[in-house]
Amino acid sequence: MPAPKQDPATLSLSEANFAMDSTPDRCVLLDATGCIVRANEPWTKSSRQTDVVPLENAREGADYMAAMGRAALNGNREAGSLHAQIRRIQAGGSDRARLEFDRPLRTGGVVRTVATIEHVLDGGERLVLVAYTTEVTKGSVRPTVIPEAAFSVPAGTRLERLEEALEHCTAHAAVLDGDGKIVAVNAAWRRFTMDTGGDPARTGVGVDYLSVCAAAARTGDGRAKRFLRELEAVLRGERHTFTADARAGTGGEARPFRGRATALNLEDGAFVLVTHTDMDAVRTPVGSTVRAAA
Repeated sequence: MPAPKQDPATLSLSEANFAMDSTPDRCVLLDATGCIVRANEPWTKSSRQTDVVPLENAREGADYMAAMGRAALNGNREAGSLHAQIRRIQAGGSDRARLEFDRPLRTGGVVRTVATIEHVLDGGERLVLVAYTTEVTKGSVRPTVIPEAAFSVPAGTRLERLEEALEHCTAHAAVLDGDGKIVAVNAAWRRFTMDTGGDPARTGVGVDYLSVCAAAARTGDGRAKRFLRELEAVLRGERHTFTADARAGTGGEARPFRGRATALNLEDGAFVLVTHTDMDAVRTPVGSTVRAAA
């Protein structure tokens, strides 16, 4: 049987291997099932914390497509876009694709990731080469919108000004420092503690919020485990924001809530804003959008 015709622009396996060895870009070669058959040196040496999809298990033999699919189901839109384009190339619908993603950093500036995806022909087998180029640019970050709080937070906002704005927020809100300790809470957060019979000394300023989440996760609640895992990712700067459903309640019956953690670059440093929206009493914030001025 004659070998299939190859588009001159399509990479051969030897060309793909040469490209992977000679580039500083992070590259992986995927087989038809989406598993990694080869990763180059920049990929294996990188922590990948600034990747569009910061996957922990992304070594040779790992099912990269399955991991990316799970990330997409958990709300990572970039992972969904990449997953769709790779599948398209695997199916022969295209030979190459290029995607660009901009993501604000907790420390200020923007990280731009360019993903290039190419069909690689190895005999009759279709492989896919995925390469990531990352560039961190300095500059002001677009205001971070907090839907539950109904205002946006520009980079450089003072912590004191943010605290004042949060007092009028109907969602329970707490500001965490880089270690996960609570440095500010709003009136709704304090009321929730009182309504559930909780101890303000265990839920207020100075409390290690990560330890509180870890204690809830140890009860076997899968949602609490995910909330803790994603919150830690935001604190490490691997994600900018996430939302997850969980339960909260310190002294009475736990209530379902929707939690969001968002990284903020304030004048006073890097922080994370955590909001809890009570799902038993969801309502749209009243009034016009408030902008937290620097």
